[in-house]
Amino acid sequence: VTELINVEIEFKEAERRAPFKDENGNEERGERVAIRFSYPNTETEHYTISRSRSLIDRVLEVKDEMPFLAKIIKKRSARGKEYYTIE
Repeated sequence: VTELINVEIEFKEAERRAPFKDENGNEERGERVAIRFSYPNTETEHYTISRSRSLIDRVLEVKDEMPFLAKIIKKRSARGKEYYTIE
């Protein structure tokens, strides 16, 4: 996701994904979201997967409004923790 920070993209679809499994079948990390997107004025579509809780929540919250143009941005909470969201 870092190469997509502060870059305008067209969000086309978001889908919740199951956690990864390692080679031993153990679950790694939590929930993920797959985002299908393109850059404005291009037809080529791309995918990215994020485990950012705040980005997952925000993207799924506006899922029914897709497609739309927005940027993924990094913010800092009052406690100093960084997180991703869209604007």
